[in-house]
Amino acid sequence: ARVSSSTACDYEALAMNPPVLSYSNASPPVALLIASRIGAVSLKLLPWTEQPSAATPTLVFDEGTKLIGVQSILRYVARHSSESSNLYGTDALDSTMVDQWLDQSDALTNGASFTAICEMLSTFLATRTYLVGSSLTIADLAIWERLFSSRQWDAIKNSPPFYHLKRWGKLCELDPRLIDIVTDPAVNAKRPYLHAKRSAVMSEKNQGKEVGGSFDIDLEGASEGNVVTRFPPEPSGYLHIGHAKAALLNQYFARQYNGKLIIRFDDTNPSKEKDEFVDNILLDCDILGLKADMVTYTSDSFQQILEMGTRLIKEGSM
Repeated sequence: ARVSSSTACDYEALAMNPPVLSYSNASPPVALLIASRIGAVSLKLLPWTEQPSAATPTLVFDEGTKLIGVQSILRYVARHSSESSNLYGTDALDSTMVDQWLDQSDALTNGASFTAICEMLSTFLATRTYLVGSSLTIADLAIWERLFSSRQWDAIKNSPPFYHLKRWGKLCELDPRLIDIVTDPAVNAKRPYLHAKRSAVMSEKNQGKEVGGSFDIDLEGASEGNVVTRFPPEPSGYLHIGHAKAALLNQYFARQYNGKLIIRFDDTNPSKEKDEFVDNILLDCDILGLKADMVTYTSDSFQQILEMGTRLIKEGSM
């Protein structure tokens, strides 16, 4: 799966005149940067400040040939990596499995299926250290980067079903070959927890100042550990001040009684809903300091809702 060492002259040429990797400075391709370092593959980095964060990374060679997209460039880097890196696995079967995970990584985007995919990954990793073989590959890097920059993952990662996925992610992140890149300020700008951290810093600055409102209220009949609240935005638009009030009240009561807060996307109107709204709502929740115990989607329960509704109709209760 990797280019043979007999092409040493090609490596020398590439080292003297490496291909140019261009990408948005607002969204650096972390997996590519790490893979090129681990594999000792020389790339000339060209981050563009004027490119939008969604701009696709592009690798341009001296003769004008282009590779577009993270997956294609990852495959190139792995095939041109040093023999000892094992970025594409150690044999043909490993390489094929790496390709399979790369293809599947595209599905790991914020939305209704995100939680289910994360649960599948966590189950798969329960008896494994890495996704393929016994060492880090570009399959691990591709999946890890998706989680690294996902606000939805940041909201659910501490839940029990994702224990093994979180453990694997931490293992990847603590790899000494990744440390410098992972801790780079430009890379860390992608991390969702920084929005919450910024909110916490603002809170510290405001300590000691007079506050205009108060949450000094109780829930009648509520008991410790038995309160579950939910904030149910519809992902068909952005949050407004009324949403913020509802979200903060729900978090207050959940924490006051040592209960749970659920963010439940009420995705029942697909003609108006977009992943863009899901992403922005989760970002706003981070800025507000919301720490959900679970993120769910109404669509995940459609079958159960249908069955319960049918049963109630048959019982004459509706």
